[in-house]
Amino acid sequence: MSPGDGVMKYGLTNLFIAVALLLALGTVMAEEVQEINPVEEEHGPINPYRESGVAINQQQANSMASKIRDAMVQRGDLARSWLPIKVAVVRQRIYQHEREWMVVFNNPAEANPKHKNLYISLDLYGDVVDVNFTGR
Repeated sequence: MSPGDGVMKYGLTNLFIAVALLLALGTVMAEEVQEINPVEEEHGPINPYRESGVAINQQQANSMASKIRDAMVQRGDLARSWLPIKVAVVRQRIYQHEREWMVVFNNPAEANPKHKNLYISLDLYGDVVDVNFTGR
């Protein structure tokens, strides 16, 4: 074994240790990011309409409310009978001095007569204001 072999072996050992430490640091950083991300996910992704200051139109309100309804069915908050229901009404209204979109779904197959209408309120940028069965 030549003197250069020992230096090479020592250098490779240090390299492997550095890589292992780097991987461990990456794992710790990834765990920290995972701790932060659930807060972001809880509130949803950034709304591009709000970010740009561009209000949504009637068709976009319809589409967004339909996606919210679909998500509620997938989570089990609504019965599957809601899935094929089309939007019955999309209109703007003023509620508590704020203009918003009111999107209404009507499900005649719903067993509870007080829950036949689903109301989804969106602000002018498409953020959910409220979801209920009363329209208030």
